[in-house]
Amino acid sequence: MISTPEQYQATQEWVAKFESNLKRLSAKDAGEDPRVRKLEMDGYASFIESLREELTEYEAVHHLNLVGAE
Repeated sequence: MISTPEQYQATQEWVAKFESNLKRLSAKDAGEDPRVRKLEMDGYASFIESLREELTEYEAVHHLNLVGAE
């Protein structure tokens, strides 16, 4: 769970890195076993999705705090 702006920023950076790795993996030479590549790609995609969910949760809480402060 993301609880600070610093963690939020770090998570955004990790999402960008994993997206870059996923993109690079999808463009990689198809010389290796396609099942292995699919497993790797699915792993990256799943992790990216989890991180994005955490970002969304943090954004929802942060937004609620701003609305409540008005």
